[in-house]
Amino acid sequence: NALTVDVIGERANAIPARVTRIQLLYKIVGDVERVHAERAIDLSVTKYCSVRDSLDPNLPIEWILELNGQRA
Repeated sequence: NALTVDVIGERANAIPARVTRIQLLYKIVGDVERVHAERAIDLSVTKYCSVRDSLDPNLPIEWILELNGQRA
């Protein structure tokens, strides 16, 4: 079983170069049902992430799940 998270951030072309968008790609390999993985990811991003809580609440953060090599 394995879990990796790739993070891609976009920054404004200004000073300060604030983060304007974040995309998280969760890659999970193992015997996990997609619905459970999606629920865990959603909670981790929207409820339990202290980093998220320190960012602008209007900052768009999107996530993608790749489960056993398959994206939804």
